[in-house]
Amino acid sequence: VINQPNNRVEVTEGDSIGFLVALIQATDEDNDFLWYRITDGDPRSEFVMGGDAGSVLLAKQLDWETQQEYNLTISVTDGVNTVFTQLFVSVIDINEHRPWFSQAIYTVNVSESLPVGTELIRLNATDIDQDNKVVYLLHCAQNSASTNLFKVDYQTGAIKLMQSLDRESISQHIMTVMVKDQGTPAKRNFARVIIHVYDINDHTPEWTGGVAQGRVLESADIG
Repeated sequence: VINQPNNRVEVTEGDSIGFLVALIQATDEDNDFLWYRITDGDPRSEFVMGGDAGSVLLAKQLDWETQQEYNLTISVTDGVNTVFTQLFVSVIDINEHRPWFSQAIYTVNVSESLPVGTELIRLNATDIDQDNKVVYLLHCAQNSASTNLFKVDYQTGAIKLMQSLDRESISQHIMTVMVKDQGTPAKRNFARVIIHVYDINDHTPEWTGGVAQGRVLESADIG
């Protein structure tokens, strides 16, 4: 079963190869291995899927002058049954005065014991056309669970922790943050945020050998 059929997304012709366009998710009542594939709508092989991951990535940089809209047909199969969904992709023309992030990729290492509400990192973007008046939004995440764990302040670009982390569940969160200006029409840009979660010793050791006994002579040497 496709969790969110017929998705609509937007990408810019400036988005680089490997950019996460969308994440297609499906469930199988038998918990069988699922395989994802683009079956139609991509004659120039400009998109690629991660096989069992369900991620749709850019295989080539898109050209707005060549094509503005894509209607991708995606199949999901467990080897016996196959279902299909559509992914509608709109290409946005590049404007040289889009807002720009200070970095293309932001990386931060955090402990899984970090308190809820902690600010992890503050993104920075500038826009020469709009007096630096921009807003920040969480665009998408490689793992959908990440969108519930983190919040991006739309005014400051600060990313805060909203729920407790668990490295055993997810050790790395990869998210795409969008910044857009307040012009008409609004112009936007993207940055990748990678959050590495490192482990803490949160499991108390337990003695599993039962009662241990031993004898020693009072005349025994030290050591």
